[in-house]
Amino acid sequence: SQHRFGYAGDLGDGESPIPAHDDAAQWIVPLIFSQRSATDGVITFEKVLLDQPSIDIDLIEPATWIYVNTEGTGFYRARYAPDLRAALVAHAQTDLSAIERYGLVDDIWASVLAGDLEAHDFLEVAEAFREEADLSVWQRIIAGLTALDRIVEGDGRAALHTRVRGLINPAYEKLGPEPRPEDSDRDRALRGVLFEALGVLGSNIDVQSRAHVILDIGAVEPDPALVAASVNIVAATGTSSDFDEFIRRMKDAPTPQEELRYLGALADFPDPDLIARLVRMTLTDEVRSQNAPLLLRRALSNRDAGEIAWFFVSSEWEAITTRLPSNSIARFLEGIRGLSRSGTAAEVMAFFETHEVPQGDKILAQHLERLEVNVALRQRESERLTRRLLHEH
Repeated sequence: SQHRFGYAGDLGDGESPIPAHDDAAQWIVPLIFSQRSATDGVITFEKVLLDQPSIDIDLIEPATWIYVNTEGTGFYRARYAPDLRAALVAHAQTDLSAIERYGLVDDIWASVLAGDLEAHDFLEVAEAFREEADLSVWQRIIAGLTALDRIVEGDGRAALHTRVRGLINPAYEKLGPEPRPEDSDRDRALRGVLFEALGVLGSNIDVQSRAHVILDIGAVEPDPALVAASVNIVAATGTSSDFDEFIRRMKDAPTPQEELRYLGALADFPDPDLIARLVRMTLTDEVRSQNAPLLLRRALSNRDAGEIAWFFVSSEWEAITTRLPSNSIARFLEGIRGLSRSGTAAEVMAFFETHEVPQGDKILAQHLERLEVNVALRQRESERLTRRLLHEH
């Protein structure tokens, strides 16, 4: 069957500004799906035309699994019944290509945002990908886990971090903590991605300690991906002394890339006082006007101190919009998408009812819509996910 896909968004007034489903709409959709025979294990492909609200497809023989959108060739999402989803997930590593595994994870996360699946469903799917070896698939999984990390607190968050460690450790250990001569560029990038996820989302103490060691070694560390990951780990878990050290490294950076790396990471420190100090720097000569939008966007996205950055932006709006290039305003406001605590989100919506964004009204509208989606996700899933994580059904 087919329907128009949309994310569920709700700021708490009971009216969704984004239609999650529109069953009146209908398209002619060419589908390619694959299936594995339950009899002989042979994988076959079929093409059908979905030109009605729903159609019945007769299979020649029973199938172990069915995957819609083979090799990701179609511009549509797929939603599976629980038993079909479970079968696909169970055989994903052996039977699906990397792009198909990516599509499966991406569609399942989209179903969470649409309100069709629970957040814990996504976590369970992710845990079935412990042996995953593809960089892009891991990046999609970690993006979903990062979103879940934003909506749980306290014991629930600690339980999530434990689950994340159990999920990521096997792939990280298989790849190895040190670069190997046979590593491809994607292997090296994946090692950095997994290392960072273990340190930030997994709260792995050993990884956090190693990140400090890598930064102390500095330029002689052989792997740039681990250096970049270490910067982000130290920032996400850092203290005021780490913050001051990052400022020193930013100012003494030998290259513009190194300067931007440490400048951007300053926005990831969890201490609200440090973020308040940082955002004030964007109105001084300590931060170049062309770099300030990057810093503000990342500060607004800060899980623990984004509200501090928003207070600064809303209070200093005139000064900010005067100093920064007009075409950069809408871009840095992308950070408001993560301000999903309902009180802050309402303040953001109210603010932009009376403040225009030059050269960026459509982009701003997209940011606000995505903010509504994230508010709805938090309202639906925060308590429910916490209960599931703590086994309180």
